[in-house]
Amino acid sequence: MGFPTAVTRASTAWAALNAIWNVWKLLKKRPPEVELQKTPYRPPQWKPSAQTSIIEAGGTVHVFDAIMKTDHTTALRITEHPVQNGANIADHSFVLPERVILEIGMSDVMDSYQPDRWKEYSTKSISAFQKLKELQYKRQPVIVETRLNFYENMVIENIHTPDDYKTIEGLRCSVTFKQIISAQVKVVKVSTRPQTSGQSKKGVKQPKPITPELGSALSEMGL
Repeated sequence: MGFPTAVTRASTAWAALNAIWNVWKLLKKRPPEVELQKTPYRPPQWKPSAQTSIIEAGGTVHVFDAIMKTDHTTALRITEHPVQNGANIADHSFVLPERVILEIGMSDVMDSYQPDRWKEYSTKSISAFQKLKELQYKRQPVIVETRLNFYENMVIENIHTPDDYKTIEGLRCSVTFKQIISAQVKVVKVSTRPQTSGQSKKGVKQPKPITPELGSALSEMGL
């Protein structure tokens, strides 16, 4: 009975020592060298020319990291006039200003679509948000270029920016652009000759002859 017990104890001790040795080897083993990426990550989907961009009046182009959604709205308003009997009549229609809504996404942990951009503030997301507010407050018309259409004279009507734990390292906002339609006044020239009151010749004043009736009236007045 004593010999099997000794063998069992020796086997248990050997297994314990072997487990300790394996753990020690794992702790002493050097991890593989990790090659750090020298440049920020750029998605392979990014192409040289962006489908959606905002262009300022001076020619500055703004391209965001991602456009999750683009909503185009065009509308035509038909005028209606009530009549005494029957349905309203419609005799005119006009085009309403166009609207474009962009859902913009920015990431602070990746490269910019345009190199060396969005560095005015501490992060890309803050820089992009402040730029949108600047364009809105200046009421500056911009050009909105999308895949489907090219919009001119657009101003930022609304910026909706929810901020929670999902956007702690980025930005996601919805920007509404509305088109400004300016009226054009056409000056019609009636005469081909330039004429102004200050330059017109007044002519020579001729004395009015005194008639008998006027003479008698002046005599009664003592003149």
